[in-house]
Amino acid sequence: MDKEQRHADVVLIDESHLLLTEPDRYNKFNQTNQLVEIIKRSQVIILVFDSHQVLKFKSMWTNQRLEQIVSQYAPRRYQLSNQYRMLGNNEHVVQWIDNLTQNKEISTLGLVDGFDF
Repeated sequence: MDKEQRHADVVLIDESHLLLTEPDRYNKFNQTNQLVEIIKRSQVIILVFDSHQVLKFKSMWTNQRLEQIVSQYAPRRYQLSNQYRMLGNNEHVVQWIDNLTQNKEISTLGLVDGFDF
């Protein structure tokens, strides 16, 4: 997106606690915070964040650090109380994701089974 100076309408970041908070040559990231860079290039951002899953020093997130960045934008916050994991390979979900990411179309999601609830 940088090279082409493009912007995204909507960005969904699952496990946003893994975003880099410092430059990282291995990942070819030269700025100081990935979330800040994504915000600059996006209209709407949906973050799934868990401060208990921070794994690396180069992705050092706390609730306070996240709040410091997003509070400038009047965010809407939602607390997720349940987690549903897919069991195995559900072809309907895979096809829906492929259609969204490759064809840029939001199609109807077929029958979905195989969740752990």
